[in-house]
Amino acid sequence: MVEALKAVETMQIRNRKIAICQDGQEIYVSYQDICYIKSENVYLRIRSTRQSYLVRGTLQKYLEQMPSLLFCRGTESYAVNLSHVQSLTGTDVIMEKCLAFLVSCTLAGGHQYNK
Repeated sequence: MVEALKAVETMQIRNRKIAICQDGQEIYVSYQDICYIKSENVYLRIRSTRQSYLVRGTLQKYLEQMPSLLFCRGTESYAVNLSHVQSLTGTDVIMEKCLAFLVSCTLAGGHQYNK
């Protein structure tokens, strides 16, 4: 996990965006602005720094479109943006705004990092 966080610091992806279909329109959200993606049955909750989006799709499909070193898949139901990690404990990733997720982490590209 620590290695992955260091790798994120060196990435240059500030201007890259993903299209999110919301209420019949495409909204472009920067990868850097996405805090986490959480699976909610057949929908995904995409939480950005500005707002939350509810879209239909699979977590795997969205992660395939993301930079592989930026997003860490914690479990089957969520992925976190490593640039929004505030701290690590023995079992949790603490995100900005006091959110906590389990550490078991596989990066979108399939790389496994353990603390």
